[in-house]
Amino acid sequence: MSIIESWYIIINPRAGQGKGKKRWISLEKSLIEKGISYSSSYTEYKGQSSFIVRQAVEQGFRKFICIGGDGSFHHLVNGLSNSNIPATEVELLIVSAGTGNDFARNYNMPRGNEILDLIDNGDRHIQDLGTVTYQVDGENQKSFFHNFAGAGFDSYVIKNNSNLKWLGASSYMFSIFTSFLSYSNKHCLINAGGDIIEGKIYMMLASVGTYCGGGMRINKNAVTDDGLLDLLIARDINKLDVALNVSSLYNGSISSHPKVYTRQVEQLSIIPKDILSVEADGELLGIAPSEIKIVPKALKVLIPRDFRS
Repeated sequence: MSIIESWYIIINPRAGQGKGKKRWISLEKSLIEKGISYSSSYTEYKGQSSFIVRQAVEQGFRKFICIGGDGSFHHLVNGLSNSNIPATEVELLIVSAGTGNDFARNYNMPRGNEILDLIDNGDRHIQDLGTVTYQVDGENQKSFFHNFAGAGFDSYVIKNNSNLKWLGASSYMFSIFTSFLSYSNKHCLINAGGDIIEGKIYMMLASVGTYCGGGMRINKNAVTDDGLLDLLIARDINKLDVALNVSSLYNGSISSHPKVYTRQVEQLSIIPKDILSVEADGELLGIAPSEIKIVPKALKVLIPRDFRS
């Protein structure tokens, strides 16, 4: 099979309440002006980017641009990671057009059409991925994630948000508020690299990158290519404590809270004693029990050369 040198562009037109389509219309003009050869496809339903990217790889494409939210990227990464070639043989340029856009924050990605300059001048950065196992209707399943996997309050918010999409862009913030009022801490046992944490937790987050939840710096010291997951577990904290520490979720100081456990690990396991939902990259997956593992140097992405500064 011959390798196709042109770019393949996958667009989620519904991302960010239609921002994906608007972003593509603008970006396509720049592609034409720059003389960049490309083919393109729109996604028509959730998760379709996974199938489109696998088909394009089979056709010989090795360079992709994904226009959409973190969820679109999540499904694309899973398609690549389950294709018949190593994902590191593929170059990915991510154009964020969703609501959270935490991938873009992790790497301080350009916001305008100058993002296309990364094709010639960007760093081909090979980052880690993670895997998480979970259950759906009693069946064991596994998913890759490019940024984070979580359980507890975060997955509860995402589950509730899926029923509030009709509210548009404000649905996520409304879901956080209503979830905060109704959520109860979950009892589980977590084995974090040999450390045993047993009892009720507010949330657990295992991160490849720094940002999650639309700008929260939960694991502020996470490095995307160090071969380690940055783990944060908020133990049995109450609603008042959460309310008083909202700012620490955004400025990265949450890790210093006395009821917060942090550690770098290569893998961890979760055994629930309550029903515990699991999510990855903001996508609701299923329920625990779960095993979460790092996959070092597993994905090649185009990013600014000075992103660490």
